[in-house]
Amino acid sequence: MVGQKCLSLIDSRLRLAKGQKLPFGGVHVSLIGDFSQLAPVGDIALYAPNPSEQLALKGSILYTTLFTKSFHLKVVHRRRREEDNLRSILASASNGALSVAEWELLIARSEGYLSEEEQQQFMDATYLFSERKKAKHIGSGASRASSDEAMGLAAIVRICRGARVMITRNLSTPLGLVNGAVGIVEDIVWGDDGSPNVILVSLPNYCGETLWRTEPRKDHPDGIPIVPITPVTVFFEHSNKTLSRTQFPVCLAWALTIHKAQSLTMDKIKLGLGPREFSFGLTFVALSRVRSLDDIMLVEQLDYQRVSGLGGNEDIDADRRRRYF
Repeated sequence: MVGQKCLSLIDSRLRLAKGQKLPFGGVHVSLIGDFSQLAPVGDIALYAPNPSEQLALKGSILYTTLFTKSFHLKVVHRRRREEDNLRSILASASNGALSVAEWELLIARSEGYLSEEEQQQFMDATYLFSERKKAKHIGSGASRASSDEAMGLAAIVRICRGARVMITRNLSTPLGLVNGAVGIVEDIVWGDDGSPNVILVSLPNYCGETLWRTEPRKDHPDGIPIVPITPVTVFFEHSNKTLSRTQFPVCLAWALTIHKAQSLTMDKIKLGLGPREFSFGLTFVALSRVRSLDDIMLVEQLDYQRVSGLGGNEDIDADRRRRYF
């Protein structure tokens, strides 16, 4: 999600690129999103009042003075049309509490309640949990920057042959090399200096040309395309400095935090919501990663108390009134 500081930086870059003093360099800008989701990591939510940092204050002024009209899109495309139960649960999660009936629908997706055949469908599903139990850097402090600050590149990537990985940047959208694409590491190509140069990843959703494929597998009679993934370099701002990081744009994908999974659409998930809603939007984001309630398998106990008081956000409500009424 774009935050106040990010919006301010976008404004500055567009003014510089266009050579204009007008906001955003005179470029028309539309903001699209859902404030029911988690607030931006390392930034301040657009709707937050009275930011103390100068960069955030500029972004807040831009947001409140220029973005005064909103359009409410009511058709949900991510979920299947017939999946009214999940829509109802998401609407309630967005409003701060699930009903007892909705909670019962959700816990019916607990691992112990599913048949062996249903559990088998989640054999390769990614785990989503609420909390988490080496790159080349240029600039002092670059190695300490988070992957969010470094545009999706982790400071350290630990992988091996057979590891399940997720691409963390959009490398080629038309070919399916997008943020969230999941595959298996088939091999690693090493350089003369002993460092890895290329990671060979089999990606089922890749739709471009390839020199290699895996052996034929179920649902892939011609084998799965194997794609070479090379390091990328990004430049970013951290502690008022311009730094860079060169790294493979992948991370391990057997399990992800709910924060990390935000923006992804996943086929199936094995979900643990944790004991509490420590961040507004946590439950909503977790449940909205899939298209159907049948695509969720709960792997942790979920008491009604956990989902009956998800809380609200007065700042979001105030911002909504500003834009809609």
